[in-house]
Amino acid sequence: MPLTAFHALMPMLHHGFSCGHDLTFHLTSWWDAAQQWRQGTGYPRWSQSPNFTAGEPRFIFYPPASWMLSAASAAPSIH
Repeated sequence: MPLTAFHALMPMLHHGFSCGHDLTFHLTSWWDAAQQWRQGTGYPRWSQSPNFTAGEPRFIFYPPASWMLSAASAAPSIH
């Protein structure tokens, strides 16, 4: 089993970790959600950072569990 897992991870170990083209988009969403939680908004609906700080209703269109879990993990790193 460990040999099979190592074989499956070889391309990643050789070429490096993959970062999708939309990583910045998602990081911004997570940080915005974490910041709004810190300000007392329990269920954010508007992300202020995108579109040159004009914002967009990003949280309405994505499943809540995906951005909530990620925002919860990003929250400790935001000061």
